[in-house]
Amino acid sequence: MQIINENAADKMDKTSLRTTVLLSASHVVNDSYMNLFPPLLPFIIPSLGLGISSIGWLMTFFSVTSSLSQLAIGYLSDRIGGRFFIIMGPLVAAIFMSSLGIITNYYLLIIAVSVAGLGTAAFHPPSSALIGSLNESKSGRLMSLFTLGGNLGWAIMPLIAVPLVAHFGLIATPILAIPGISAALLLYAFVPQLKTNQIYSSSNRSLLKTAVSNPVPFFCLLGSVAFRSLAFFSLAAFLPKYLSDLGFSAISSGMMLSILTLSGAFGGLIGGIISDNIGRKSVIAGSLACSTPFLFIFQATGGWLAGLWLFLPVHLFWPHFPLQLLLPKRSCLIIKLWPLALHLDLA
Repeated sequence: MQIINENAADKMDKTSLRTTVLLSASHVVNDSYMNLFPPLLPFIIPSLGLGISSIGWLMTFFSVTSSLSQLAIGYLSDRIGGRFFIIMGPLVAAIFMSSLGIITNYYLLIIAVSVAGLGTAAFHPPSSALIGSLNESKSGRLMSLFTLGGNLGWAIMPLIAVPLVAHFGLIATPILAIPGISAALLLYAFVPQLKTNQIYSSSNRSLLKTAVSNPVPFFCLLGSVAFRSLAFFSLAAFLPKYLSDLGFSAISSGMMLSILTLSGAFGGLIGGIISDNIGRKSVIAGSLACSTPFLFIFQATGGWLAGLWLFLPVHLFWPHFPLQLLLPKRSCLIIKLWPLALHLDLA
């Protein structure tokens, strides 16, 4: 009997590992499309004759659809199952976001980025819940790997998209749909079904219970994430245009954007380690206080040395950093707080 139990446990560990690797790799692909639009701005702006306000509205539509829709998707996942959203998320994001280069109308561009935002959002709630349900004894490690995948996706896309468009033009952007389509096919073939009615619904109750029982800390945390989101996404959206105006090439601007987003991946790891020694509140407050001086130094520094000062502050205000520290074992609650806080900074 003991041998049978050990074999069953070993099989479960292998299944959990395979599913975690697949979902983490798909997270890389899915979230890479979230960072496709900003690095291509130096090409898109002259092509369509767009101004700063037009770019701002595009980013707003994308941010709203990619964040607030996660609340509705989590609810629907409870009703019809999360597997559908896990598969369709990267597929929809890939098709619509990679079409940016061949769209010549501003209003069609708004539709494309909005639908792409829905695609990137669809993947997150059910996949996060699935990761948390695979192996409860190792849920922290599995979630760390999954989160790292998303952060890496943000950093990788500018390094791929900008050289491609620089050499072949905007008409080459549909090629970027290949990873998303491939990920969707693999997910369709191997990802298991998720009983979200047990997992995600419990996070609904947890969210309400947390807000009612501790309203002041809850809304302080929410406000912290909202302001971090405002700072980070504003910087990420307009950094390529800002650097282009300073004389940086499109490829150099894309590499700077990769430095910015890659720093978030390191920030989550470093902040978690430090918080175990000096406390989570100290790390959250200190990171916010230290980020501003580094950003001013970045603005005053020229050349590639600016990349150092860009790397240092961003991992300090990585948007979901406070949630990772204060709610390390409540991934579903993080998924729900994230779009809500993002909505506040958009308002």
